[in-house]
Amino acid sequence: MGEGYVNGWAATTKLMAAGKSWSGNERNCVQLNCGDGTFVDISAATGLDFLDDGRAVASVDWDGDGDLDMWLKNRTGPQLRFIRNEGGKGRSFMALELEDRRGNRDGIGARVRVIADDKPYSRVLFAGDGYLSQSSKRLVIGLADAKKIQEVTVTWPDGKTDSIDGLEVNKAYRVERGKPVEIIPPRNVPTIRARAPEDQPGPAARLVLKVPLPLAPSLRRTLEISETSGPTLVSLWAHWCKPCHLELREFLRRTKDFDKAGLWLVPLNIDGPSHQGDAETLWRDITSEVPTEIELQFGVQQTTAAVAALLEHVREKPVDSIPLPVNLLISPDGQLQIIYLGPVDVDDLLRDATTYGRNAVQASKRFQFEGRWYFRVPRDIEGLIELLKAAELDDAAAFYENAVGKP
Repeated sequence: MGEGYVNGWAATTKLMAAGKSWSGNERNCVQLNCGDGTFVDISAATGLDFLDDGRAVASVDWDGDGDLDMWLKNRTGPQLRFIRNEGGKGRSFMALELEDRRGNRDGIGARVRVIADDKPYSRVLFAGDGYLSQSSKRLVIGLADAKKIQEVTVTWPDGKTDSIDGLEVNKAYRVERGKPVEIIPPRNVPTIRARAPEDQPGPAARLVLKVPLPLAPSLRRTLEISETSGPTLVSLWAHWCKPCHLELREFLRRTKDFDKAGLWLVPLNIDGPSHQGDAETLWRDITSEVPTEIELQFGVQQTTAAVAALLEHVREKPVDSIPLPVNLLISPDGQLQIIYLGPVDVDDLLRDATTYGRNAVQASKRFQFEGRWYFRVPRDIEGLIELLKAAELDDAAAFYENAVGKP
């Protein structure tokens, strides 16, 4: 194995860790079957050539109207798209769900041949018919403008053949080998609709650290975290961030609930000295509506650098900008427990403060799915040290170097 080969893989791995694409921006490509053995590229005409880095596509008759809709999976956002097909209205079809209890149960490899209005149509049931994807196993066969199905033949994977009579266009059937055919009644399917960004619920992300991160004393000072007997919520905001203003008002309205949970709120403004006056004016407007004894804190020069380093360490990908609002939940022993990116629901926050802010929650409980952890999740302290040094946070870097015994 040559040195160039090893270096190539090392460079590729570094690019992937930085959030880059493995093979570039792969826009979706759609080919139209002309019916004479040739195909035409109609990607732009269909509107499917999004500026996405596409990865997988799966087809399914989602709405039961006889034409195939699609789910698209992308590396970039949006990571999932639903494309509803409205092009087959008024055309004929038939759909079959195959089951073979004498061979592979799903009937993978079976061939279906249909004669409708004297024209032949055929389909093969595949498994894993796309990269990282599996389309629906229900075979949907377009029949153009056919009015009558004359013959249906199923050739099972072992080569045996069944002929089926009496099927009608525009209906779906369940075909179990050796048994009478059953009609599948239309079903109510979930509707997919676009949601305006302002309607989307928050938080945008709730990052529960599998292993809490002890914050260096210098980082605690930078984030204005004081010694308390309860958990601390550091809420980062800026004067130009409207969701931050709404969130702060709600936090202050729920001060009694914060007190009951023993949660200490630190509103930390990161506008910088040039906009401190704007932040003070806005804070006065907010507290005139919602009086409070909580004091506004102003971040220092290193605050945004420290938060960016923590975000990059936890998310394991570069941080180009801090997506305000950002909230950090820190337990009384100075350990970072949860990072919230985007507006957070106060009730969810209070529950987290009770669960994670006071108790040692084991890693197996710090995941959205049940299961058992057989080993600890490693933390890249060396990488964190490099991030802190790059941000000129040398005191914090020295703290973690001492923690891992690095000279």
